[in-house]
Amino acid sequence: MRKVMRRLVKATRYSDAIAAFREREKFGVSRDGEAIAVLMAALVKGNALDSVDHAYQVFIEFKELIPLTSICFDILMLADRLNDARQIFEDMERQNIKPKLWAYNAMISSACAHSREEESLKWLQKVE
Repeated sequence: MRKVMRRLVKATRYSDAIAAFREREKFGVSRDGEAIAVLMAALVKGNALDSVDHAYQVFIEFKELIPLTSICFDILMLADRLNDARQIFEDMERQNIKPKLWAYNAMISSACAHSREEESLKWLQKVE
């Protein structure tokens, strides 16, 4: 099923890849944190703006239904979307998942890249 989802994403058939994930239980394959991470990684790796949007929508749709791993959060952090990243950090805290150091680094770098120096200093203080 992983290959199916990855190939659909590679063919820019993002909605079909997400549908395959939704339907995977019909084929006796469970939906779990690892499986959703595979889908989200494939979508973010597509690197097109709409593929990253789809990855974020998958995250929103399934975050309450499937116990997500830190990998799912990490994947979205790589997408460099500052506003979404803030929401991701809040979701991580609610699920008692501690962000890794590189996630804070990504937030600091992203804030600086968007000329938000004060915000980057706040992220730095959270790390310390």
